[in-house]
Amino acid sequence: MRLLFVSHSLPPEGRPLANVGGMQRVALKLHETLEARADANALDYDALLLRSAWRTVHLKTPLFLARAGWQIARAARQNAVDVVLFSSMVTASLAVPLQGLLRRHGVRTAAIVHGLDVTTPFPPYQWFVPKVFGALDAVLPVSRATRQACLDRGAAPTRLRVVPNGIDTDRFEAPADPGNGPPGPGRECGGVAPLPPTQRAPALQRGTTGRA
Repeated sequence: MRLLFVSHSLPPEGRPLANVGGMQRVALKLHETLEARADANALDYDALLLRSAWRTVHLKTPLFLARAGWQIARAARQNAVDVVLFSSMVTASLAVPLQGLLRRHGVRTAAIVHGLDVTTPFPPYQWFVPKVFGALDAVLPVSRATRQACLDRGAAPTRLRVVPNGIDTDRFEAPADPGNGPPGPGRECGGVAPLPPTQRAPALQRGTTGRA
């Protein structure tokens, strides 16, 4: 399979803190993993990436999307790609103008959906979101709540598949004394994060504790 990954969410090389967030980390780690598989000859992989600091990404994205659209179309016409994977609904917007060309050449499309990239309450954007869903062959929300947000905006259930975010365990060190944990029979886990409308506190509580 010849896979083309398209993302506008990566930080600049050597400056990982210049563009930080969940969407950014998913894009970065997915790109690194796919690139490693390509190096091991397990995958035919290419990528169209925008690397930018957060303060300038909004200025650079329109030009990046225009260039990426042209490059995707050229790859399709040359039969050089089988699947295009978009890292968010922002880059997936390219599937709308390219839909006819990609389908004529047998190119499938998929997009990862994070939450705010589908729920942003801007009327023109909300009008456009169902058109993006209609142009994609697969939609990959990162949670059940995000899946429901996609359904509410017209995504076909048969095209939806929840793919939860993973944890890169290599980023963490094992405790020097594994037995030195919190008191009681089990472990405790806590976290602090802003919750967008698709990830309200009750849903988070149910998902982490099993309690309503």
